[in-house]
Amino acid sequence: MATFLIVDDQHVLLDLMTKALQDEDHNVTAVNSAVGIKRQIDAMKPDLVLLGRLANGFNSFDLLLELKMQRPKLPVLVYALQKMSDLDRLKQSMAYALQGNYHHYLAV
Repeated sequence: MATFLIVDDQHVLLDLMTKALQDEDHNVTAVNSAVGIKRQIDAMKPDLVLLGRLANGFNSFDLLLELKMQRPKLPVLVYALQKMSDLDRLKQSMAYALQGNYHHYLAV
């Protein structure tokens, strides 16, 4: 069982991903804004952070760079789901990242 932090401003995707991970007995914290994300990471110490493409004044790739500069060993996966079948590919990438392959890039 792993602990995930999901950050996505699209509520449908946030709910879908949360349910999919909880169905596999993972601990999941889901938030719809990057505000306060660093404090949240410090508090919960997730095994993997999942960043959806963010709007509302935040850029996922800028946040990724900032997180990696401050926490280089923190596994972070940026994703963009365009169709439901992309969820299976995302699950494979999450498993890959949890194995220590933090620099995996997923393009869907």
